[in-house]
Amino acid sequence: MLLPRSAGGAPVSRRARLINKLVEEWATVALAQLDAENHYRLRATRGRPEVGLALLDKLDRTLGRRSATKKAAG
Repeated sequence: MLLPRSAGGAPVSRRARLINKLVEEWATVALAQLDAENHYRLRATRGRPEVGLALLDKLDRTLGRRSATKKAAG
């Protein structure tokens, strides 16, 4: 099994590999969040609020939460 090596050629410690993996995970989450926000903003500019509200209501139902309209009414 080949061990990862640093830029200088020395073996990378287990802790350094774990930190690298953690940073990669953070980067993945950050990119996914940015992509989701950009997708949301693009959809919002297209002017179909009823579709967006319907999706939010569906999400609320899926997660077992009450929608904002139900909270206001009851």
